[in-house]
Amino acid sequence: LKTEELQLQPGTTVIKGRLADNCEIDGFPCARGVIVFHDNWVLKEFKLYRSHSWQDFVMPAATWVFSDCLGNVATCVFPSDVQIQGHLCFGGKGGVAGIQTSFHKNGSLRSYISRKDVVVNGIPCLGSVSYPITLYKNGQLQSCTLARTVVIEGQELLRKTRINFDDSGAFAGVD
Repeated sequence: LKTEELQLQPGTTVIKGRLADNCEIDGFPCARGVIVFHDNWVLKEFKLYRSHSWQDFVMPAATWVFSDCLGNVATCVFPSDVQIQGHLCFGGKGGVAGIQTSFHKNGSLRSYISRKDVVVNGIPCLGSVSYPITLYKNGQLQSCTLARTVVIEGQELLRKTRINFDDSGAFAGVD
């Protein structure tokens, strides 16, 4: 492993390196090539060389994984679509800088993009790279952009309106 320290912001240092071969680090199958660690040597950014089971789904090989300084997976960029906790998450675009899927610290799905319009907690959500769907830790819909006009609590809400819910599933308004 060849490394160099990079200071991104005052007081924030990362260690960027290059792996000569595929290897396991902290239980993750890290692909040869670029790898980044937080200044405490916890993985920050890496690519998987093979598929890896995490939480209740499988990350495909070539997934880019981004973790916080405690090692919690925060974001992934998948090379293909992935089914996570009942939601089909868009993958396959842009490599390391591609479409991101994010997670809460407990590993539950936080935000994703759907290729198609989907119904989440009874709400028709627009599927498009421009319209993320966000969820609470408990899996309840937090926000989405409507795929069609609906009536909620007697209020007509038009297609492409961004709507919000509280963590119990109650309507909380529009953006």
